Amino acid sequence: MNTTVLLHRGENYQWNLDSYYEKKFIVAPKSGSFTPTGNQDELIIDFSDYTRTQIDLIQDLESITTKDIFLNIHGNLSQSIYNAPTSLPVYLPKNQTYTLEYSYQLENKESQMYRTFPLWMELTTDQDKQISIRTSDFHKVSFIYDNQPIYSEISLQEYPNGKMNGKEIYTPDGCLS
Repeated sequence: MNTTVLLHRGENYQWNLDSYYEKKFIVAPKSGSFTPTGNQDELIIDFSDYTRTQIDLIQDLESITTKDIFLNIHGNLSQSIYNAPTSLPVYLPKNQTYTLEYSYQLENKESQMYRTFPLWMELTTDQDKQISIRTSDFHKVSFIYDNQPIYSEISLQEYPNGKMNGKEIYTPDGCLS
């Protein structure tokens, strides 16, 4: 992606790259300064101090489609994206640790909607990575009392404040507490 901006020659400008662009990628904030000297200069932003993590949601359940993808990044950067694409590169500074929270909604053929319990994972940015999340990694859990569906509250043991209520929730393997 190229952007052309006309600037005064010899003036010092600050630049900031922040957030994500048209939901095509996420980048941790990066800034610097630039002084144009010629009639036509280029500002090339160096990302050699960042790693690239490719996150892909793979739809592998035939009876269900995904909706409303949500990605939240916790760490030195806090970034939340609703309706993220199913394939998303994330650029983060090297040698840091982040927590990724990933969830989405599922819709079955009868147009019933289900929430997925957020999938939490720790990410260290020591090298480029590929993360694949499959819809088949999630399994429907129903809460039943006296043969009747009831609402229940669930959370992860590692993240007890991240609670979710529901009668039927799709959860990743081993996440209930």
